[in-house]
Amino acid sequence: MWNFKCPITCNRDLSAPVEINSTQMMKVAMKFTLLLGLLTGPHTVFAQAAQEPPKPPDAIQKINVAEAMEKAQTDDSMSMVFVEQLGAAHATEAVPMLELKFERASSELDKAHIAAVLVRLGDKKDVYWDYLTPAVAKTIENDAPNFNAFRF
Repeated sequence: MWNFKCPITCNRDLSAPVEINSTQMMKVAMKFTLLLGLLTGPHTVFAQAAQEPPKPPDAIQKINVAEAMEKAQTDDSMSMVFVEQLGAAHATEAVPMLELKFERASSELDKAHIAAVLVRLGDKKDVYWDYLTPAVAKTIENDAPNFNAFRF
């Protein structure tokens, strides 16, 4: 058996049980809370109250549609970000430009993104639906397990 002695204040055996009443426990908890507050600083203690509430989705900064259309016309890898922004902004004026971009796109993934945005914007042409249908059918027919069934 280990024999621990308190080196500073007493020679009491520290492995023996100690009885503490609720008043003593409350004093220890208050001292610990005060020490923790002093160590972390008052700015972290009151940081929760000072934070402004998150903005609702309608208050998200509006994009400049003309600028996004200009940047989406390019054929570089970043242009797909602007294509998605146009779809999120419901910029129907971008439909003709996106139709041309769909025809120019060489990557299947880029074509899928553009087709999805065009469908979201309300383009009724069968070309975009026909492009997206095989990918959706492949996903539906996949027998991969549902990840939600394995939550802990």
